[in-house]
Amino acid sequence: MTEAKDDRNQAAAKHFQDTAASWSDRYIDTHGLSHSFLIRRQAVEWQLARLPSSMHERALDLGCGTGPYLGILARLAREVVGIDVAPAMIEEAKHNLQPGLDNVTLAVASVFDLPFPESHFDVGVCVGVLEYFNDPLTVMRAAFRVIRPGGSVVFTVPNAFGISRLTGLPRTLTLLVPPRWKITVGAIWDRMRGREPNPSRYYLGASFTLSQVHRLCAKAGLEVTRATTSGYDGLRFVGLPLPARLGSAVERLGEARRFNFPWKVIGNNLIVTIRKPSPNT
Repeated sequence: MTEAKDDRNQAAAKHFQDTAASWSDRYIDTHGLSHSFLIRRQAVEWQLARLPSSMHERALDLGCGTGPYLGILARLAREVVGIDVAPAMIEEAKHNLQPGLDNVTLAVASVFDLPFPESHFDVGVCVGVLEYFNDPLTVMRAAFRVIRPGGSVVFTVPNAFGISRLTGLPRTLTLLVPPRWKITVGAIWDRMRGREPNPSRYYLGASFTLSQVHRLCAKAGLEVTRATTSGYDGLRFVGLPLPARLGSAVERLGEARRFNFPWKVIGNNLIVTIRKPSPNT
């Protein structure tokens, strides 16, 4: 995660600091959430592999967490830097580094105060970060300050039209309301139970539509060059879970056809490649 610049991000940063020790388990097959995390990583790797250059000088993992994307970037760039605001996440990432990855550097830093000059990196990833800020436009601008003109970053955000959100209604209504409301309601609920308000107990990520991402990029002077979705788990009927066999069949079908309609718009994750235009383009 990145630095606490508002209440929601502060709560999210605390949550990731507190859960760092177990976060890597989400990329192990036996973990209950592993499928969605592994599928998302495959989708990000697919888009990285389709960037114009096959080898880059410098790559940035912004909000690197415990490091699940560092190995992918290390194959694409001669120098890789992983940044996270949670010190515990960086410590876990150090433990998780694959042997021989001597081109990877890790540091505790904030997206709002990245210790690099402008246009320092050629490529990057920003996975599961943007949704935790009340002002994602400021985050985008800060991130792309250190990306060279012509460089790209692959972002992931929750898809507002994701299959688990749409079919989970009304159960998933809380995933669609503004996160600030959840902080307020959560604080009231905590106080009613005699607890100190702690918004990091609740999911504080916002969901996005692809149109919203396009508008953010237009305001930041950036361009979307590729967009897909991934993850078709969590299928429900009027909020109730369907038989596991049916859910698995839909999941497999979605992943096999995720570039075709309607699958390309209803995955639970938006995977978006965003480019910083060159002055002469």
